[in-house]
Amino acid sequence: MDVITATQIKKGAIIRYDGKLYRVMDVHHHTQGRQAGYILTKLRNLNDGTQKEVKFSSSDRIEREFVDKVELEYLYDDGHFYVFMNTSNYEQYHIEEAFIEDMKYYLVPNAVFYGLMISDKIVGLEPPKSLELKVVETEPNLKGATAQTSNKPAILETGLKISVPFFIEVGDIVRIDPSTNKYLERVKK
Repeated sequence: MDVITATQIKKGAIIRYDGKLYRVMDVHHHTQGRQAGYILTKLRNLNDGTQKEVKFSSSDRIEREFVDKVELEYLYDDGHFYVFMNTSNYEQYHIEEAFIEDMKYYLVPNAVFYGLMISDKIVGLEPPKSLELKVVETEPNLKGATAQTSNKPAILETGLKISVPFFIEVGDIVRIDPSTNKYLERVKK
């Protein structure tokens, strides 16, 4: 455990607040002229999954929990849980859908994530730095379209909606950045 000021809170961090563990889902720093600033956070309780907004003054001291990172490979969805396997010891973890949230848009078989663990319990997931997904729906290709022209909407195999260049077609494999949901490049035509 580490004590930090509220201004050091980052999205994805695990903190202890009111004696309970929370994952920081969102954080916004606000300043008001000459008045002291404050930090507005959205927190998810790691025990029951409930969310709440908490406002911290910039001088508040917060307990940040240390987490271990383990490499997890996504295997499948069994209807109730998402199943991941620890790539070093082959142990499997069954994770509830509510815990996954927007991460479900990156769940393709064999995708590697990082599981954040405290006391052998997974308390969070981090997606890979980039991910390759197939385009399943988009407008037709326009003749003469280049990477510098404006973009068009596309739906990827997992249901994720992103903006892609006009030359991208249905069936193309594109690389995206999961932290921003932005198109990076076409991998395969």
